[in-house]
Amino acid sequence: MSPPVSLDLTPYGTPIFLPSSGGDFTFDFYIENITDSTVVVDVWAEVTLPNGSTFGPLMIRTLTLTAGSSLSRQLTQTVPANAPSGYYVYKAKAGEHPALVYAYDSFNFAKLSDDSVPGHAYDQWNLFGWEVETVESEAPATFALQPAYPNPFNPEAHLTFTLPEAQRVSLNVYDTAGRQVATLYDGWYNAGAHHAVFSASHLPSGIYLARLNAGEFSETQKLMLVK
Repeated sequence: MSPPVSLDLTPYGTPIFLPSSGGDFTFDFYIENITDSTVVVDVWAEVTLPNGSTFGPLMIRTLTLTAGSSLSRQLTQTVPANAPSGYYVYKAKAGEHPALVYAYDSFNFAKLSDDSVPGHAYDQWNLFGWEVETVESEAPATFALQPAYPNPFNPEAHLTFTLPEAQRVSLNVYDTAGRQVATLYDGWYNAGAHHAVFSASHLPSGIYLARLNAGEFSETQKLMLVK
């Protein structure tokens, strides 16, 4: 069965390199109904992180495209300072979110470990240009503390947690004796995905415990520091 739509991404200014302090990139998004009937389709964006895992959706929209019609947008994606350095794959997909994909396209970008290229400081992943206002990440369905990466680590581990609603949050790290060694988040945070970096350059090798508390939700994850 032929796909009902085609989808193309055209990034500007390739190759794309962003500084460690964060930045953004712009691309053209184009989708076309290639059938002779109306199509209702989800479109969403996500990224493959430097460790190979998928993060997203960064945005999701449901489109109704009449026979032979198309839609194009010039979009700008922000990348926050706390996103890990390394190589990424940016993807847009069309289908029935999340499992059924009719069409997709992708391009690469890299986030450097220094500020040798210009950029702008951002504190979250946002997409501009789909509508007049900012298109932000769709709120996750559940509270979760995602697996840290890398793990084992040296000297930094990256953690991501998701909030389906605004909530008071604490994310702390403890040693096996129960002593608190780091506070990564402590305050009121909006719904969405949030990143944290646990820097353990001053700590000895061993097992550490990252504990997320968000309202009545609590989850603990084991981290292994190997020097």
